[in-house]
Amino acid sequence: MENVGIASTNTIYRESLTELIQKMGGVCLFSAGSHESALSLFEEKKPEAMIIDIFSRGIGDNLISSVYNSRHECAMLLASSYSNPLLGYYSQKYKIESFVYVEDCMSKTAENIKLFLSGVGNGFNAAIQDFLTVRECEILKLIAAGKTSRQIADELFISKNTVDTHRNKMLQKLNLTNTASLVGYACSAGLI
Repeated sequence: MENVGIASTNTIYRESLTELIQKMGGVCLFSAGSHESALSLFEEKKPEAMIIDIFSRGIGDNLISSVYNSRHECAMLLASSYSNPLLGYYSQKYKIESFVYVEDCMSKTAENIKLFLSGVGNGFNAAIQDFLTVRECEILKLIAAGKTSRQIADELFISKNTVDTHRNKMLQKLNLTNTASLVGYACSAGLI
């Protein structure tokens, strides 16, 4: 794999990733600073791989979904934080197994990107899967969209009590106290 696209709102991070890929012999086809430009360039350039920085505000689930559902096959690597419990959701829903973490030093990031580009992948940290399930993330997205438990239940064909149970489990898992903090968390984790 050698043709890569990068999506991150952090200019310095984009530039360092571009330089890293070039040092590894890869070609950075584009480096986009917004969801819209990343999606447009993805459709135009058709990279073999995308590095998507979900730690960046404004880049997240919509871009990942668009890349995943496109007709063009493209491997994805996500840049995030170790503390992001939504990584299990991304792994399950979009079959993403390669991650780099903002807490890592540049040599570890380089190692993980090299493994990803060589097609090996760095493997998904199984401990992260203990956080939010795919269903919990679906419900969290709907909560963040302003839907009531009844509306979510109707949309997902489950009971209102099931929605409330999922909401309470998410609050416990994330150590949050109310729905507003759940919505804030969804925003900061790139889910919405």
